[in-house]
Order: sequence, then C-alpha cells, then structure tokens
Amino acid sequence: MRISLRVATFLCEQCHHDTQTVYTVWQEGQVRQLWCATCLGKVRNRKVQIAQETCQQCHCYTEATSDVFWYGSYQIWCSRCVEEQGHLRDQAKDQHMTGDEARQRSHLGNMHMSLGSGCVTLLKGRYRLIALIGKGGFGAVYKAEDTIFARRLVAVKEMIPGPEQLPASIKDLLEQEALMLARLMHAQLPRIYDYFTEQKRYYLVMDYIEGLTLEQYAKQAPDSRLPLVQVLGYGIQLCNVLEYLHSRKPHPIIFRDLKPSNIIVGVDGILYLIDFGIARFFKVGQAHDTMSFVSPGYAAPEQYGQEQTTVRTDIYSLGATLHRLLSGINPARQPFSFGPFSNGTDLAMVEIEHLVRQMVSMEPSKRPAHVAAIRQELQHLLARLVGERSAYSNKLSLTDSSWSTLPENGFSSDPTL
Repeated sequence: MRISLRVATFLCEQCHHDTQTVYTVWQEGQVRQLWCATCLGKVRNRKVQIAQETCQQCHCYTEATSDVFWYGSYQIWCSRCVEEQGHLRDQAKDQHMTGDEARQRSHLGNMHMSLGSGCVTLLKGRYRLIALIGKGGFGAVYKAEDTIFARRLVAVKEMIPGPEQLPASIKDLLEQEALMLARLMHAQLPRIYDYFTEQKRYYLVMDYIEGLTLEQYAKQAPDSRLPLVQVLGYGIQLCNVLEYLHSRKPHPIIFRDLKPSNIIVGVDGILYLIDFGIARFFKVGQAHDTMSFVSPGYAAPEQYGQEQTTVRTDIYSLGATLHRLLSGINPARQPFSFGPFSNGTDLAMVEIEHLVRQMVSMEPSKRPAHVAAIRQELQHLLARLVGERSAYSNKLSLTDSSWSTLPENGFSSDPTL
C-alpha cells in the first residue's frame, strides 16, 4: 500500500515563523498575505478579510488550509482532513517506491517547503523563485525575480510529469502554450519571455500579474455574488479578449478552460486570462479534439465526448462564469444545472439571466454564434442600467444619504446593482 501524504510548510508573512496551516488574509490597503492562526487571532478585533477556499478532499468551505502532496499531486485540504489522514503518513514508505517515482512525487513538495523556509531557488541561473502562486494537476506556478533583466517580477510556470504521464506529452503541452502565447499581442493576455528545460522539468516564463483570481475576488463579496454593473463590465472585458482569440488567422484559438480561477483581476481592474495549457486551434474538418480536458461545471457538454470544440464552447464557459458571479453558486457542485438568479421583477436581471441561459444551452447550435453578439448585448444593458441610475441620481439631493455612486471595482450591498 503506497500512501504519500506530505504537508507543506509556509512562512507566515506576519510573524515570519513556519506554519503548516495558513489563512489567506487581506487588510485594507495591503496585498494578500498568508498568516498563521496565532497572528490572525491577534487582529480579530481589526478589519481583515479572510478568504474561503474549497477543501479538495471533503469539498467543504474552509478558512484554514494546508497544502498537501497526496498520491502524486498537490491539493488544498482543510485542517480536519489533514488530521484525519495524518495517521497514514507513517505508512508512506519511500522504500516501497522506485527511485524515479519517489523523486517525481516529492519534487513539488520539496521546492514549496524550501521556499517557505526561506531558501533560494535559482532556475537557469537567472530566475529566483520567491513564492508559490498556484498549483494543479500538471505542476505549479511561481512568482520569481529576473536577476538579469532589471530584476523585474515574472511568473514561472513549471510542468513536471507524474508517474502516469510521459515527459514527451508534458513537453509538447508546454511548448504548445509557449508558441501560442508568443504569437498573441493583447492587453489582457500575459506576454511570454522565456521557455526552457532544466533537470527534466519544463518551464515557461511570462508576465507576473499582481492581483487575485476572479474566484478569490468573488468569494470576498457578500454571498460570493458581485454587483450586476460590475459583472456586466467584467463580461464585456472577457468578450473582448475572447473575440480577439476567436478572430486569429488562419485558425481561431479556442481557450477551452474559461473559469474564474483562470482569470486574474489585476490591481488596475483589468481582467487577464491565464493558463493556456489546454487552448487549441480550431481547424475546420477536424472531427474531434486530440486531447480532452474538462473543468467540471464550466466545461461544455461537447468537451466530455468526441466532438470538436468551437467558439461556442468558450461561450458556454463564459455563460457559466457569469452565472457563478451573479448567483454565488459554484457550477461544479452540479454541472449542467443553472438555477435562476433573478427575482423575476428586476428587468435587467431578467434580461441577463435570459442571455446566460442561452449561452449555457446543452446544444451548441442554440448558443449565440459569436462573442461579439454577447458583448453588444452586455454593452446595451450596461449603458441602459447606468443611464437609469444616473437619471435617478439627478432627482436626489447631493446630501441624500440614500444614494451612493455605482461601484467601479468595489462591492455593493445590493447584489442586483
């Protein structure tokens, strides 16, 4: 019986002590930080925001999380699951693994723990790893410093084959992403700077974008729902970048993995698409995709079968993303099921709900044919909504406390606004 359970050690950014359980904390005017329980307890009486994440073991929401290396992949667990599985740690005997398998399973955990302990890791003699940004089934992404070129901050994406993956397939996947990004020039896409192989691992160096994922950002809002005006603005931004991808020649680029966790809300309020690992070119006449990857809840039905993905596949994922932002419900809980989020009386909410339902139709032919049409509808709705609010505000006294301006990047207490 082979069981690999390793718990990563973090460096608390408040007291600078090692901890295995962390809280993601935002204080007003400060960037995101990882704190230990002791530091969080000292400031409970002050205004702090604590992110909630989903435990990938029990699928419950939690504030206190640990990064564990479990059966060859990184996962985020709640404290309870770590404790319940802790007794299995002693059963994970390295002598039961081959040397290659043990190294593959331990690499990401060792690198992450060395970063948390303050050690310096230098890649290609140039990129100094600073912190782990994220991790997934294929590897990890690090915040790093380019020590040669102006000490600029960059994001380093690492891909490493697990026991069941062939190195050649991982290399092909990363090369595809590197070549695809290198050809693209858009304000909402990261620029590619470097691509290299080191110690049988593959690295992609790109823009480091300061901000939160849209999923993290939405979880900070009341009921995890964003105001309608803000969602309309975000929807228009996403349409702009998807329209750019879909208009590439000679073949449109299908992103195939649009979801809030693959979208960064920059400090400037601009949305950035990240993780092109499963994007592909659409080729007329091709019966089906060569590879199949899905993000439950956001993936269109055709991504589960043998059909080829098209621009309508991205439109489905965009609709699922808009539904999640307006309803506060993660579609991964019940894929292909999108409940109502309007009360039936607010005309603007009824209209956007009708549009979203078209976008998430199970039949691709029933979805809007192009992102441009969706962008136009969102723009018309936003212009009318802002116009109505502006007209209403002109009737109110400037000292009337019942009126507040429309939020640009903040949250409104009314989820329908």
